[in-house]
Order: sequence, then C-alpha cells, then structure tokens
Amino acid sequence: SKVTCTPPVMAFLRLAARGKQLVLGGSLGQSVVPAVQVLGQKTWERHMSSEHVSMVGRNFLTLKDFSPTEIQQLLWTAADLKARIKGGGELYTPLVGKSAALIFQKRSTRTRLSTETGVGLLGGQPCFLSPADIHLGVNETIKDSAKVLSGFVDVILARVFGHEDLESLAAHGSVPIVNGLSELYHPLQILADMQTLQDHFGSLRGLTVAWVGDGNNIIHSFMMGAPKLGINLKIATPKGYETYPNVKKDADELA
Repeated sequence: SKVTCTPPVMAFLRLAARGKQLVLGGSLGQSVVPAVQVLGQKTWERHMSSEHVSMVGRNFLTLKDFSPTEIQQLLWTAADLKARIKGGGELYTPLVGKSAALIFQKRSTRTRLSTETGVGLLGGQPCFLSPADIHLGVNETIKDSAKVLSGFVDVILARVFGHEDLESLAAHGSVPIVNGLSELYHPLQILADMQTLQDHFGSLRGLTVAWVGDGNNIIHSFMMGAPKLGINLKIATPKGYETYPNVKKDADELA
C-alpha cells in the first residue's frame, strides 16, 4: 500500500494544537479495540502502562528532540486515528475552530494533499501558502513572518529548503512549528514509514532495516528515531553521498 504522511500529521496536530492533554479515559480511550488490533496486544499493554506526556505547544522539527515514549505516543495516536476515521468512518473533529498555515517553498503533491486532508478531517482549516504567496526572508524577515502568522493560525507546517528557516520560525513564532521537510530532516515521512512497519510487524523493537541509497533527509530522520525504538539500522550509501557527519555523530550517541 502507498504510504502518505496523513496519520502522523493528524497525530501531531491533534496533540500539539488541541490545547489540552491526551487522556486515555476520554475520547481516544473509546477506541481501545481497534488500537489493539492495529498495534498488537503487547505494544498496547506497554502503551497503557507508560506515562503520558503533554505535547501541547511543542515544535516538531526533528525526532532528535523527542523521547522514545513521545515517539511511541505519536505512533499510537496515528494508528488510533487511522483505525477510527479511515477504518470506522468516525467523524472526529478536535480541531474545529483551529487553522494551520502550510508553507510550501518546495512543491509536493502527496505532502500537500496529506496535510490538507489531515487538517480537514480533524475539523481544522488548512491555509496553503505557496512561494507566490509568501517569500520567507525576502519581503520581510522570517522573524516578522513567524510573528504575523502566529497571530492568525494555531500551527505552522513548513516545507523549506534550509533547516535553519524552521529553527528561525520556531524561535520567533508563538505557535507549534511542524517540519514538512527540510534539507536536513523529513520526520513526518519517517513516522509514516515507522507506522507502516509497525502495522506489518506488530512491533518495531528488534527489527533490522537496511537503507541502500544516498544519505538524505529521510535517512537522517530515521537515524534520529531508530535507536530510540530499538530498531537496528544498516546504512549503505555511495561514496560522496554519505549521511551528514553531525547527524551520524548524534545517531552514534543515541545508540
């Protein structure tokens, strides 16, 4: 099956922009059966026994900033939303009255459709901003753009070239910033890949995954998440296309 970023996007937006903590005894707790079916009994039991953490107001720039429990919580929430909305046809709109700015310096059919669909399915209003609509750091500074956008929307997803643009948005904005892609990381894509692996294998811990290709933003994100979830990651890249040394250093420290 084709992998899109929709469930992970929905999961993070649901947790970051909702304005209150995830409570298992509340609405999400009503879908215990599909969550168990998706994740497997052992994974579900570990999830139920783990301590929940609030992600309200958090930025999502890289998996490096998230603990194993937090990543597992994102994956569980994505699986639960997928089971309830796509599998069960449930109308679940926790983002009613919320809006999301979607900044796309780089075009992408799948990412645009998945993010707009995800926000819409949760009841929010997506506001797409192409390079023709917004010029980060050109007509006005990124600092000013972050402040202006924060006054209109509840969350900003940005698909940019330089990762430093995301860091600047996060430093000066007052709403959560979500990395839709940068030259350094693509965390939403790797969360979607992890969710697919979890769907097929039932658990991520102990899996061995081989990456054969260039050292790009996707494998960089995998390197930040795999050690935290017990995944053995084997990487083979052509000479001259290796992963960034600073990312490798961080991954070695996590491992």
